[in-house]
Amino acid sequence: MTGYGVIHEEPNYDNIGKLKYVDNVMTETLRLYPPAYIFDRTVSETAQIKGLTFTKGQSIFIPVMAVHRNPQLYKNPDSFKPERYQDQDKTMAFQAFGFGTRTCIGMRLALLELKVALIHVLKAVRFDPMPDTPKVLTFAPNPNVLQAEKDIILKVSPRC
Repeated sequence: MTGYGVIHEEPNYDNIGKLKYVDNVMTETLRLYPPAYIFDRTVSETAQIKGLTFTKGQSIFIPVMAVHRNPQLYKNPDSFKPERYQDQDKTMAFQAFGFGTRTCIGMRLALLELKVALIHVLKAVRFDPMPDTPKVLTFAPNPNVLQAEKDIILKVSPRC
């Protein structure tokens, strides 16, 4: 079993970590389509950072999707390139689960569950986009969740 290979045994905690490319695909998908595309935080103490003053009690918003698609942080930011994580770890610019002391407490469990589910599904079926599926996703205005403006229509076929 390799990072690029197919897992032929039942996925478990010991062997699932060896699938590095699956991690890269999940990370790149979360970079392009973060479930929480904006975070809000309250400043706990007055601080000055790069000439900006943040006052205690002030609310600030972190535009996660804008950070994830910033060309100063990611080369070709709108392109799906899982390989960008092959030789480097995620940086602070990756905010899909927050960062630092406010990182989502369920992040590791969520990623583990996603990987196991993804392996089971992809071993059983394949997905092909239908002609009406947009090549480039655009998003509906929704203040709570990232939602595609047009339906993503896929053909699901069993793997033989």
